[in-house]
Amino acid sequence: MSLSNYGPLPYSFEDRTGSNTDTDFDDIYDRMFFHVKRQPGCSTTHIYEMPIRASRHRSSLPLNREPSAILDFLPDESLGSLTFAGKTTTIPMSRYLRKTSLFGT
Repeated sequence: MSLSNYGPLPYSFEDRTGSNTDTDFDDIYDRMFFHVKRQPGCSTTHIYEMPIRASRHRSSLPLNREPSAILDFLPDESLGSLTFAGKTTTIPMSRYLRKTSLFGT
């Protein structure tokens, strides 16, 4: 039986830092890496695609590029808008994010 019949493995991301405002997510098979940054008290989250796996030193390096995506939440933290790198139009987050818990907010 060939594994190629099943297609590529899905991405599974692991949180490398555990921080709510400045964290790293790495695919467990080293295919994709993200750095997620949010200033405390701000409702905007920046997502950066990174070229290498997270390390304890990477978080201290400056991010000298545009984010791959910007998530602008509403002041009450409900879903707002999403902007991808190089795009001037925004898209409602509800097109990409869904509530999965019956009792969650």
